[in-house]
Amino acid sequence: MNKELLLKYLKTNYTSKELDDVIDWIKVDAIGISGNLLMREIWENFEDDGNAFGHDKKNYLLYKIHHSINMDAAMQPKPKSRKLAIIYKYMVRAAAILFIPVLSLLLHMYANNNLHNKALSKTTLNEIISPIGSRTFVELPDGTGVWLNHGSKLIYPQFFSGKTRNVQLEGEAHFDVAHNSKVPFVVKTENFNVKAVGTKFNVNAYPRESFEETTLVEGVVIIQTKSDGKKEIDLLKMQPGQNFYFDEKTREYSCKYTDTEKHVSWIDGVLIFKDDPIEKIVKKLDRWYNVDITFTSEKVKSFPYTATFVDETLLQILDLLEIATPITYKIYPREKLPDGKFSKMRVEIGIKKEYN
Repeated sequence: MNKELLLKYLKTNYTSKELDDVIDWIKVDAIGISGNLLMREIWENFEDDGNAFGHDKKNYLLYKIHHSINMDAAMQPKPKSRKLAIIYKYMVRAAAILFIPVLSLLLHMYANNNLHNKALSKTTLNEIISPIGSRTFVELPDGTGVWLNHGSKLIYPQFFSGKTRNVQLEGEAHFDVAHNSKVPFVVKTENFNVKAVGTKFNVNAYPRESFEETTLVEGVVIIQTKSDGKKEIDLLKMQPGQNFYFDEKTREYSCKYTDTEKHVSWIDGVLIFKDDPIEKIVKKLDRWYNVDITFTSEKVKSFPYTATFVDETLLQILDLLEIATPITYKIYPREKLPDGKFSKMRVEIGIKKEYN
């Protein structure tokens, strides 16, 4: 279903084939997310040749639609048999009667709740937290799909309103943004805004990390600097395949082409490392396996490592690291705490004697 066809239908300016398409859409998809978004957009912007309906818009539209269906049925060739004609007339009337309440429900929802929803959207916020050791998928009110990585938090309104679709992220998330050229989608992190219209990108912004990064898969995003009470300033425009990296310690940033799969494979449960320092790898393992990993030697933190892990256990990964790099590791089992809970498993990573 497209907006143009539904508008033709609401203005009763359609062919028999187009009427069939609309009825099929109402039966199957009208109550779904895409149907709700389409109906909301049409309700808020619909004008019938310049006429204003006020509070009677819903009833006027339903009257026109009902009348149009009956007129369309009247124009159809009639069966020769009187009995078949009666059955045909009954079926047409039944279709109209069954069809109208569905559309009436949709129109009523937007006519009576539109102002309430807009007011509610300014005050009602949803908060989604992906538990440690798991990944979480959520679909936002505009149809945008979001994957949240381990321990990440996303805050978004129950209904988007205004000139932008704003969400707030703490952690890592992959966004597949529903296209809306008039209302940009903005991800707010601690240091930046990531602004998009309809695109796929990954944002990594854990609160206690020393960096933030955005990786663009499709489309275009704009990185904006945040200011206190002032208008955001566009810092740069990213192209597909680029990675924006900000170092919080030096306050410097870079934007370079990268292997995007390395940054987004986590949504499929895959860990990819390519010449990454052990320190960066360990931080991912911390969240992925919900463990506490510390270093007994500063030297090992910068050792580079390349590997792809799919469904390996933490012990298997540590064994591979020990074989391929100059590290050693020691595991301390979980301990029972005074409150009855258990501590995280602890892992110490050191350096082999010959490299010390």
